[in-house]
Amino acid sequence: MKILQIVHSFPPQNMAGTELYTRSLSKELSKINKVFVFYRISDLKKREYELNSYNLNGLEIITLNNTFRLCDSFEKF
Repeated sequence: MKILQIVHSFPPQNMAGTELYTRSLSKELSKINKVFVFYRISDLKKREYELNSYNLNGLEIITLNNTFRLCDSFEKF
């Protein structure tokens, strides 16, 4: 089975409750499933909305770069 975990951040960028829980759950699920983790990063050196993917200890990690630098007001959203 393929499982997608979507979370606002993930280790090593952030090491707090939701991130650590998602990492632990994903590692456990990956023992018998293919697990993908999708989360946002904020890197001013990368293009806005750039996608990157890599494997981290058996987890397929996908990041989306969103710095909000193109957003002049959150009222428009």
